[in-house]
Amino acid sequence: MFFWSRKTVPFPNEPERVGALPLAMRVQMVLGISGTPKDRYRFAPPILCFIVINVIPKVFFKYVNLQSTILGMAEFCFQLNALIGVALLMVKNEELKLLMKQLEEFAANGFRHSPPNIILHLEFNQMHIHKHAIGICKMLFYAVNFFNVMPIVSSLWTYYYFRHHQNTTFEFSIPIEMNFYNWDIKNSVVKYTFFEVLINGINYLIAVSVALKSVTVYSLSKYCILYFQLVGLELETLAQDSSDWPQQLKSIVRKHQTAHDCAKLLETVTAPLLLLQLSLCVAMCSIMLLFFTISNGFGTQFMNLFILFVVTITESFMYCILGDQLSSEGLRVAQTVYGSFSWENVSASMMKQLQFMMLQAQQPIGLTGGKFFFLSVEQFGKIIKTTYSIFLVLKDAI
Repeated sequence: MFFWSRKTVPFPNEPERVGALPLAMRVQMVLGISGTPKDRYRFAPPILCFIVINVIPKVFFKYVNLQSTILGMAEFCFQLNALIGVALLMVKNEELKLLMKQLEEFAANGFRHSPPNIILHLEFNQMHIHKHAIGICKMLFYAVNFFNVMPIVSSLWTYYYFRHHQNTTFEFSIPIEMNFYNWDIKNSVVKYTFFEVLINGINYLIAVSVALKSVTVYSLSKYCILYFQLVGLELETLAQDSSDWPQQLKSIVRKHQTAHDCAKLLETVTAPLLLLQLSLCVAMCSIMLLFFTISNGFGTQFMNLFILFVVTITESFMYCILGDQLSSEGLRVAQTVYGSFSWENVSASMMKQLQFMMLQAQQPIGLTGGKFFFLSVEQFGKIIKTTYSIFLVLKDAI
């Protein structure tokens, strides 16, 4: 359910020269985001398992104490953020497919009809994006393996240490805090083993969902950024070579319009997802900081929650950096138009086209949270301040 093979969904070593987003499309195929409407039903069985194994025990069965309650809430927020984020991509499936098609066509045209320096820039950045996307998947793979294995290793070590103490009882460590249908999973070997098998599968589902969300947003954003860079490079090349200006300028104007349309479509696809991400980031991190404050020690619960904390903060920060880069590259086109041409030597018709590009480039573009605010490093700083303020309120309340 949670893995794929090279035979069914090949894991690419490098992106195709004509085309884009090879890894993003393959990760989407795992959960049925891309493809035909029938493929989307592939997401239903994992969600049903998640509800039965995770949601019902966390919502309808009481925790043993306040510390367990806080830990369970933080974990549940992280899980919901991952799965609802994937569901939001499904809702925007038509816009997502249109955006990916436009980006692929843009890449294909860039390889076929661009000067050598533009092609080299496109090839280098395409490989760079692909390697970073693979890096995101690898880091999440290592994190989820550590998340699953750490409690098992801790339990085995504790069992080995206390095996000769007949009058001593100990509890097994579990990766996700919950009261699993009132089962004694922390003291029964059989029930603990059964629970570990089920919950580890859920953890891999969450990891795949986070990878899908992160790789999709990262790849789409970086390709939009790349295409604004290509427009800027073509403008600089055009300013240095005055041959066939009218025809080349019309082509560049069309490419800039396409890049601008892709950026707007990207905003439409990612706006609900990013609003959810940043909202739950504040909630999760506030609760996690509260747990770190009241935690009894540096145990497996602390380590596992710290992993979720790092993943949440890193993912949110990545989105804010991407938003900053996209906004900057959009504005840089206007600066390139203004600074690269000798305006006194430009004809009236060409000046009109250049002015149109400058006007369009000055329109704000970027990643937004529900179209309420633009994501940026400055916005991330505000999120951290809000998180800390909520943490102080929760700490005083307890």
